[in-house]
Amino acid sequence: MKAPLRCAAFACVATALLAVAAAPASARNGFDLSFHVAASNGYEVTVGGYGTTAFVNVARPPHSHPRKAEWSTYVARGKVSSTAIDADFGNLGSVAMRFRRSGKTVLGKRHDDCIGPDRYTIRPGVFVGSVRFRGEGGYVSANVHRVKGKEVTPRQLFCRDIFLEQIEGGRENARGERAKVTRFQAQMRSGLTATIFSATEGHGKAVFLAEIEQSIGSVGVLRGALVHASPATFAFDSALSFAGVTPPAPFSGSASFQHGPGGRKEWAGSLAVSFPGALDVPLTGPQDRLQLTRSW
Repeated sequence: MKAPLRCAAFACVATALLAVAAAPASARNGFDLSFHVAASNGYEVTVGGYGTTAFVNVARPPHSHPRKAEWSTYVARGKVSSTAIDADFGNLGSVAMRFRRSGKTVLGKRHDDCIGPDRYTIRPGVFVGSVRFRGEGGYVSANVHRVKGKEVTPRQLFCRDIFLEQIEGGRENARGERAKVTRFQAQMRSGLTATIFSATEGHGKAVFLAEIEQSIGSVGVLRGALVHASPATFAFDSALSFAGVTPPAPFSGSASFQHGPGGRKEWAGSLAVSFPGALDVPLTGPQDRLQLTRSW
């Protein structure tokens, strides 16, 4: 799986949580099996797997809101081969699909300066079997028995042009120079729950990203929200001792960061975010790590 959120792959590299959630397929070899289906309440469900891991990702279709995205990815142990995905998602449902290749194999575009393969090989086919899934509180449901899908190899390309595109602020101008980028990040872990919020300003825009990692029984749940906004929504001083954020929906409220004397740092306000299946999750309060930086 390139990313459960197909329109925000750069977020996978930018943060530690999405290195696990949004791009769990990080090895150079092997394959991904996956397919997409329309689900209830306007969501799209992506089902896929690799090795012993299966996932169900819930998100709005990428074309519905091109400047923002919200997703929840459910990860479970399972059995994934080149011809099948089998996994139990506990009270949320199950996946038992067989893959039959059909149609012409397609080669993706070539990329520059790669370690290993420089493009994807895509083998289309049909999945047959059963997918039953119902999100927390019934916010989404899907019941599928036959759907078109694909096998993609390798699972991940390691290429310079992809890396620069994925890291926000990594793009270069015609002279090979990079614009200065200012970033704020807050991280918190409590028990089995980890939360990250980040704000990035550069290239004439601001980008806000929030992620939370949780568990429901034996199922891992990784949620994310991302939005592009005006740079006016992320304010900071030249000394990097203060920052204030007022991101648009799916965020709500505002928050400020203060870097005071003696290394004291404070992150406070009413900032919250809504993910699929989890509304109004607070993003302020005591944090394990607070950092405000600017690139050279």
